[in-house]
Amino acid sequence: MIAVLQQIKPKIAIPMHVFTQATLDKFLARAAEFYTVRRAAEPAIVLSRAGLPASPEVLVLPGR
Repeated sequence: MIAVLQQIKPKIAIPMHVFTQATLDKFLARAAEFYTVRRAAEPAIVLSRAGLPASPEVLVLPGR
């Protein structure tokens, strides 16, 4: 997944299909080597082009 992110260069990536907490933690540990990892307080966000981060980041939304 990190290789794909490096190829497509998104401003923000939101992990969605995580099977276990361990899988998410492993991905985030690897992603943190290349991107800012931020955890949102709410399970929903509103994005706009103007509101995108200046540098690429991985945004983790809390589960239900």
